[in-house]
Amino acid sequence: MKNEQSMLAMFHGAKDHGHKSSIISPEEMYKDKEENSIEQSGELLEVEKTINETVNLIKDTKLESDYLQDKEQKILLKKIKEQAIGKILEVFKDINEYMETIRALDEGKNLRDSENQKDYLENIDNLENSRKRKHNALIADFQSTIRFISYNFAQIGEEAIEKWEDDKEERGFVALKAERKEFPKKVICPENINIKDRKQIAAWAVKVFTISLDKIKKDFPRI
Repeated sequence: MKNEQSMLAMFHGAKDHGHKSSIISPEEMYKDKEENSIEQSGELLEVEKTINETVNLIKDTKLESDYLQDKEQKILLKKIKEQAIGKILEVFKDINEYMETIRALDEGKNLRDSENQKDYLENIDNLENSRKRKHNALIADFQSTIRFISYNFAQIGEEAIEKWEDDKEERGFVALKAERKEFPKKVICPENINIKDRKQIAAWAVKVFTISLDKIKKDFPRI
């Protein structure tokens, strides 16, 4: 059965040894549904469920009881909610752009026989560098989004919250006094994802892309 490891191997260190492109384009990820159906469907549902759960938790977050009538905190809560959703959407944008670089690299490798070797290798090198840049941007925004949502909304422990609030105040910012909730452990991705592992983040991105970003976004509530 195809899995994310086999899908992603070709753009995580695999070399082109003269064969036609081994990169699987986004369109191909929709093929062979019967082969992948049971396990793949469960994994995709878990990915979508985690994102939607986090979005709804953000939407429903209220201020701590002592700050319900605090005008500054009311404004701040709305702003932070919008920023949190915006950061998730930015990750979606990164995923789209990342998948486009994979598609471009796939198409570039298909031109092997129509270009001279020097031009071909130079083009592939440029496309691979572009893919790496987009991958780095995805990872940075992915991890930043998890931190932002965790520190502003999630139950991360009193000591961590106090340290975060002190740091905000030292830098001249007001800390949000939100009523914290139990968020998914990895916030926007399933618990089994290692959020420091480049390949696992890429595999998660493939799943999100496969579900369809538009399908996920249409379920986002208005803040």
